Amino acid sequence: MSNFYEIEKKLNFADFLISQGDSGSYSSAAFKHVLTASTMLIQELTDLDDSSAKSPQIVAKTLKRFEESKAGEFSKFYINILKLASRPEVPVTEVEHLIRKTRDFMKWVEDQRVA
Repeated sequence: MSNFYEIEKKLNFADFLISQGDSGSYSSAAFKHVLTASTMLIQELTDLDDSSAKSPQIVAKTLKRFEESKAGEFSKFYINILKLASRPEVPVTEVEHLIRKTRDFMKWVEDQRVA
């Protein structure tokens, strides 16, 4: 099974959790799935190990090699996700935005892997 399938499963489960209501526990659980999916995307694109993929500096430096605005945008987005991870709760609207951005980047990563 491809990592893209696993990433999509994580994002679908995050969608499911968000659809269960505006509860902080649902949005926090959904956020964890988005964080995992985003980390898996970084690893799929760059072959970074787990600890390196959680380092904002290493991720930013690694994504610079793609010299495309999409990689730079996701680098900033991913650093923001890592910062949000320290919050006790992430609002539902923010998690919905994170899901959309992660799916958008997943499409770009899939295109990069084919090219």
